[in-house]
Amino acid sequence: MVQKNLNLLFFGSSEFAVQTLVHVLNQSTHLNLMGVVCVPDRPSGRGMKLHAPPVKSLTLERGIPLYQPESLSAFRDNLNRLAPDIGLVVAYGKILPQWCFDSYFPHGLYNIHASLLPAFRGASPIRAVLKADVPNTGLCIQQMVYELDAGPVWISKSVSIPPSMDFGQLYSALNNCIPDVTGQFMAEAPPQLSDLTVQSADHASYCGKDQPSDSHMILERPETCRWIHLRAFLPTPGIWIMRSKERLIKLCKGTYLEKTQCTVGLILKGQVLMLSTEDGHLIRVDEVQLPGKPKVAVQNWINGYHQLIRTWCSEGVIHEAHE
Repeated sequence: MVQKNLNLLFFGSSEFAVQTLVHVLNQSTHLNLMGVVCVPDRPSGRGMKLHAPPVKSLTLERGIPLYQPESLSAFRDNLNRLAPDIGLVVAYGKILPQWCFDSYFPHGLYNIHASLLPAFRGASPIRAVLKADVPNTGLCIQQMVYELDAGPVWISKSVSIPPSMDFGQLYSALNNCIPDVTGQFMAEAPPQLSDLTVQSADHASYCGKDQPSDSHMILERPETCRWIHLRAFLPTPGIWIMRSKERLIKLCKGTYLEKTQCTVGLILKGQVLMLSTEDGHLIRVDEVQLPGKPKVAVQNWINGYHQLIRTWCSEGVIHEAHE
């Protein structure tokens, strides 16, 4: 039986959270969105200018009360005043403390997680499923507990992962699931106990935060040039082609072509730059970036850097193929 007139507090910061918040705002149900909590503005980029989390502009645009506490302990007085009935957490960026579960949200805290739990608990499930080469993943809503991503699962929606899929494509596919899972949450929350499935700890797996070196393809180490791994970093943050510890060029966008038995590495064929991987996949490179330079289309880079390309061909960085 659906509860009536519950006050909902939304926790989220990233672009993924924005897509969910859009659908929360577009639903007219028994859940009343009383506020949005996101991380504070942070300096980033070359000039270390202050940048707001993506959720902030949408929240202010819609006139929803916004909270950006440095810590949730500093937010406790607001929680006492707001007295939310239920919470939804989506890519917030902070771990909720035990007292949030013990003292607030009498109808529960729920989290949209980008994997099919109990697989890939943790901070970077989208990249992790790609690197693990599993056939499918999805979105699920869990009722949160204090243990990391270990709460009972309520709603899940599956997405297939073909061998050609990269991070950008999987991210888009998961985004397409957001309306369904968010719509069900807004219409039916909180769930009945019988609607929840307890996770099996025996089948749990975990993923940590990505490191900058994870997206490096090192020329001297062909094992770092595996499509199953590299696809997790296209188109963002991109793949750095490295010679030892030297950054040569970043591959920013690419298009999967086919299976191949070509020489591993970069291949130049006329005006086409390709990447042949150690595990037998061929990718057309569409956009690149040199260190300290802006991103450019591959054709513009080829036309503008003849001498560099000739040098790299002579050094074996690029393998030239005749048409």
